[in-house]
Amino acid sequence: ALNDTWWKQTADNTGMEILVNNSRSSSNVAVYGDNTLTSKAGCGDRAVNLHDDTNNVNPDIIAAYIGINDCGCLTSVGDFDEISDIWDGEKYVGEFTSFSRAYARMVHQIVTKYDGADVFLFTLPRNGYLWKGTKAEYNALQDEYNKMIHKIAEIFGCQVVDLATAVGEDY
Repeated sequence: ALNDTWWKQTADNTGMEILVNNSRSSSNVAVYGDNTLTSKAGCGDRAVNLHDDTNNVNPDIIAAYIGINDCGCLTSVGDFDEISDIWDGEKYVGEFTSFSRAYARMVHQIVTKYDGADVFLFTLPRNGYLWKGTKAEYNALQDEYNKMIHKIAEIFGCQVVDLATAVGEDY
């Protein structure tokens, strides 16, 4: 139910108003399987449709909490070191099948379109959500994802909500 979601409870407890909720069940940030950049993948149009066209209102705060499904699918972390790894100044370049480049593309789209918003990136807490592999493999990959989330946040000037540290193991 709506009132059971973390984002609705957060808004209610802080006095914020939800402008757009662009979350989708079973979505990935990286292109995976039959996903395309504009369907379930988080690096597509979802990253730039966070405003209210009807009233011409942009968000003040953007919370990006995505990656659990990528990790559950054992999507590789990949590499990302600088904006030129994904953006040539005119268009996006390279592959978006790894977590790091797809996540960086998503964040780049958000901070470029909504440059007046405070952007918060959430690390991934342990949750035992295993599709493939073992818990040890999943936890090791998740640790790498969280390091990459911190790195991308630093590169793009975003803040990090460190759920991984805050809630501990087996959340």
